[in-house]
Amino acid sequence: MRRNGALSKMMPLLSKAAIAVALASFALPVASQDKVWRVGLLSAGTTQAAGAPTSWRSGALLSLERNGFREGSNLQLVDRYAAGNVGRLPDLAKEIVAANVDVIIAITDTSVRAVLAVSKATPIVMVVGADPIEAGFVSSLARPGGRVTGITFQTFEGDAKRLQLLREAMPSARRFALLRPPGPVP
Repeated sequence: MRRNGALSKMMPLLSKAAIAVALASFALPVASQDKVWRVGLLSAGTTQAAGAPTSWRSGALLSLERNGFREGSNLQLVDRYAAGNVGRLPDLAKEIVAANVDVIIAITDTSVRAVLAVSKATPIVMVVGADPIEAGFVSSLARPGGRVTGITFQTFEGDAKRLQLLREAMPSARRFALLRPPGPVP
């Protein structure tokens, strides 16, 4: 039970780190301070999970602020949330694209698919759980190509690296297991 509690305490920090890394991978030029950059954020979740100290919105704004972007000054965040109803994502993606955003942060694989289906040009920063190569979002992790970039949590390459780190952290361990829900990650 202790490990599960530690993991739940780490999740807000991990989500902030994920946003920071994803946004850093798509650097908006700060030189043009007179331009108001419009950033879309599409999530299958809610604005903020119950009891969570942070949200995707607050994490994105914090990361952008650290890079010179301030909401109400040179930044407008256009965020939409499906509240767990992934069937709403295509319509929400259309709303964000219609707002003429410069880039879209897509949280979850289904959010990335929804944006790809409604926009042929808008750059996408993904924060996904599945393998983006297998999903067809990017051609490789080292050189994504196209207009999708960002971070992922579950990839074959990442799994191998995590296993290597576990072996280094626990050299006497002989067996490791992976628990995950059955079926594809939404």
